[in-house]
Amino acid sequence: ELQNVDREMTPWLIVPMHAPLYNSNYAHYMEGESMCVVFEKWFVKYKVDL
Repeated sequence: ELQNVDREMTPWLIVPMHAPLYNSNYAHYMEGESMCVVFEKWFVKYKVDL
């Protein structure tokens, strides 16, 4: 669905997630790594803002 977003009509693209892809908290070490492998390339390709 990200490729279908009209960025003229929706200039900010925000994807809410339960856990962050990146964090520096040792209690959650590597927690977002598996999500990052799957989602990061899409977020970069489709210029997700947040």
